[in-house]
Amino acid sequence: MILKTFREAGEVVLHLGLKYIWIDSLCIIQDDTEDWKVQAAQMCNIYSGAYLTIAATSSSDRDNGLFHTVSTIPISPVETSRSYVFIREVPSHMGFQYSVVSPSEPPEYPLLRRGWVYQERLLSPRFVHFTRREILLECSAQYEWNDLVAEYSALQLTYDSDTIPALAGIARHHATKYRDYLGRYVAGLWEKNLAQDLLWYVQTGRRSTRPEVSPAPSWSWASVTGEVGWLQCSPPTPMTTTAAFDEHLEVVSYHIELAGPDEFGPLQHAEMTVRGLLAKGSWTVDSGSSFRTRVRYHPDHNNGSSRMGGYVIYPDYNFADAEGSRRLEEGGQVFCLKTGFLGNMAQTFKLL
Repeated sequence: MILKTFREAGEVVLHLGLKYIWIDSLCIIQDDTEDWKVQAAQMCNIYSGAYLTIAATSSSDRDNGLFHTVSTIPISPVETSRSYVFIREVPSHMGFQYSVVSPSEPPEYPLLRRGWVYQERLLSPRFVHFTRREILLECSAQYEWNDLVAEYSALQLTYDSDTIPALAGIARHHATKYRDYLGRYVAGLWEKNLAQDLLWYVQTGRRSTRPEVSPAPSWSWASVTGEVGWLQCSPPTPMTTTAAFDEHLEVVSYHIELAGPDEFGPLQHAEMTVRGLLAKGSWTVDSGSSFRTRVRYHPDHNNGSSRMGGYVIYPDYNFADAEGSRRLEEGGQVFCLKTGFLGNMAQTFKLL
């Protein structure tokens, strides 16, 4: 039996006079890892080369269909014979800021909460949303890489291992368009901007985890489940000496081993060597912090004598509650790596 959404998508294609339709769950052999690796590498070409992409945006599964019946009360008899078309730069109720929607609230557009849909939406030249109240045509647009990742990281993936692959199409598009500026793709970061790209953090107040089998190395934003952002470090000013700025983080080398044929796809292994200033210390839970989203770093010269001393740090994940090798006991030894300056005076550090 053909699922309702597939059948109605075929009706749309016939109505538009198009000859072909591509449905990923039908055109990719399901549960075949090798076929999936090959086909996933083609996602950028498939969606960017499509005439349009049909999306059951208000449907929670593949059998809910595209079309919905809406009960309306016309304002006047004339209203029954009118159709309306609105042209808006960004529909206020369907913007790209997915992160403002609370995960605990039932979303009006469940499809847009899915991580895999994000690149399909951005790569397609035309993306048609079938919702319960209206049909919207959205044209493609591109944004800065870090802004894209920040929005993507707030979305949902069934498997943690899909974090890198589900963004591979957008990464390929950026590499094609900005290769001279960005360099090689490095586990979700970019070669020519690595020192800055390493300064990601989990958004304040967001709960985050780091899977035992991580899809990316610990220095990549893709190693955690949580909405991320980036610190923007500044160059030297009269308030900061040149010598101090020259001590910033230096990326010495990196090595990437891929798990398949796609240079933007899943990873087998990744490592990086950096040079900078390290400060040894310990950590404690910050008193008054809810859900352990904030800790305090105590340099060795403070001896960790006071839970209120030291420096407040927002960790990438809750390593006190993690299991196995991801767990770090309170009071355990940690290192902070100096990374730069935030604004005029505040120095930034990465907890290792």
